[in-house]
Parts: sequence; C-alpha cells; structure tokens
Amino acid sequence: MTGTLLRNVFTTLGLFAMVSTHARAAEFSAEQRARLILKVLAYDRSIPDRGLDKVKLLVLSRESDPSSALEGREMTSALTSASTTMTVAGLPVECAAAKYRDDLDLSELGVVAIYLASGLEEQLALLTEKTRAAKVLSLASGEEYVKAGASVAIVMRGHRPVIIVNLTSAQKEGASLDAQFLNLAEVIR
Repeated sequence: MTGTLLRNVFTTLGLFAMVSTHARAAEFSAEQRARLILKVLAYDRSIPDRGLDKVKLLVLSRESDPSSALEGREMTSALTSASTTMTVAGLPVECAAAKYRDDLDLSELGVVAIYLASGLEEQLALLTEKTRAAKVLSLASGEEYVKAGASVAIVMRGHRPVIIVNLTSAQKEGASLDAQFLNLAEVIR
C-alpha cells in the first residue's frame, strides 16, 4: 500500500471519528457531509486519468421544492467552503449549483460528480441515465437514492455517518473506487 493511500485511509477514518463525535451533539451538518464527499472523490482512481486541471462538482436541486432548494444552497456553500482547504487527486475543486430541468446536459458542464439534493426522487431514473452517459459520479442525499440507482450516499445511522456505495452504479458512471475505500463503506451490488 502506498504512503499516500495509507494516509488517505487514516485521514478518512479520522473524519469518521470527528463526525461521529460531533453527530452526538448535533445533526450531521452540510459542512461535515461536504468534507466527506471530497474524501470520497479522492478514492476515485479514474479522476487522475481524466487529464483535468480541476475537479468540478455540481449540486442539483429542485427549485419548486423548498427543502430541496435549501439543501442545494447549503451543500453548495459547504462544498465551496471545503474546497478552499481540500483537493481531490491533487487538483483544486470547483463547485456550482443548478436547478433541475429535463434538458440538463452533464457532459456539456464538464463535471466529475453531481450531488443530488432531496426532492429529485421522480427524476432519479432520468438523472442516472444522464450520469452514466456522461461518466459523472452521482452523490446522493439519502440511502433511497442509492438503492434506486445513484452511486454514493453518506447517511447517519444512529450517531455515526455511513457511506453507502452502489458499486454497479458507480462502475457504470465510470468511477474506479479504491478497494480500501470500499472496505470502509456499506456496498450494495
């Protein structure tokens, strides 16, 4: 195991411990979720092979759903903040927000990953078709999204965060997730 990989594993375990401790005092915050999302992306071995100068993330929400819109704003802010101190595969991270629309073209946007806020359940089948066609990793706000075809969710179980990975979906989206990372996650095949 390389020193960098080992360091990433221990850093991720440290983040789990930090989030677990803070989760007892408060609900899992957007800031904590954002930091873990960037750590998850660091375990996608396909990112360095893409020849990128930065890692672009898109936060997608549904404007007509107040909860979805609020989650979208909070996650965009949290990911933007986390990206000032964290990188993915040695690359800077850029975050943008978008409101859902049927004609959204992910390949045109040049994003590596998309965070799907709550309120997009009815659009999930179409969205996963788009993420697979554009090779964009889908990150979800809830476990139900992963069971329905999104790739990764970070959820609270009791007082600790759990990363859930739909491995088949992640592979269809072009991700190559490190085995050490998958050992830390709950994997759905």
